[in-house]
Amino acid sequence: MARVREDGDVIVAEIERIGRRRLRCSGCGDVAQQTAGQRPRRRWRDLRLRDRPLVLAYAPYRVRCRRCGVRVEQVPWAARWARVTTALARAVALLARRLSWAEVATHFGLDWKTAVAIVREAVATGLELRRWRPLHVIGIDEVSRAKGQTYLTLVYDLARHGLLWAGEGRTRDTIEAFFRWLGRHRGRAVRVVCCDMWDPLRRGGPDAPPPRRDCLRPLPHRPAPQRRPRHRAPRSLARHERSGASHLQAHALPVAEESVEP
Repeated sequence: MARVREDGDVIVAEIERIGRRRLRCSGCGDVAQQTAGQRPRRRWRDLRLRDRPLVLAYAPYRVRCRRCGVRVEQVPWAARWARVTTALARAVALLARRLSWAEVATHFGLDWKTAVAIVREAVATGLELRRWRPLHVIGIDEVSRAKGQTYLTLVYDLARHGLLWAGEGRTRDTIEAFFRWLGRHRGRAVRVVCCDMWDPLRRGGPDAPPPRRDCLRPLPHRPAPQRRPRHRAPRSLARHERSGASHLQAHALPVAEESVEP
């Protein structure tokens, strides 16, 4: 860091290259041996310094890469084509799990479009780095997200209790898009599909359900529970019925014999 200055309410930290530090290509990440000039100074938004915005300013170099040719160098504090630092992007992505995008943008002083782009990039990176495990039981359900019959189709991994995929609408095309995304290799491991959207699954194209169609069978209708009678027998009669008829006859026979004698 060369120097720090104030630009109104914003704190600007100007960064310069340290000596002959080796530069890396932003395309492949390899170390470049030569430079090909320098680009104009750019700015990256960083986390606040107390209550004041902090901006990093740096003029990146153009490097000659053996694989990619002439590219802009890779900076260690931000991703490629990003206008915010990695620390700020991580903080926005973590807070977006609890608050809405508009509230997150207001908290960090960003435009809501910038917050949306950061969250989408974080989700895409997480999906690329996610470790796939065998998928056996999935659940498909729809949820209304706006007025006017606007739905989202959600697919869950019921064995691990996590959201697996989300798509616009609740039609046959949405189901086909999920199974195309899943692929035939991972789809072969699916054994059970729990859903109440049987018509889109049954009417789907050849690529809609997984290769094993026998796992997509509608469950039989559950019989209606039997209702209890409204009027119950008196407790005394029920108690005598539980004790048995032999007990009643033992008390009734002696009385009958005494009444028969002359």
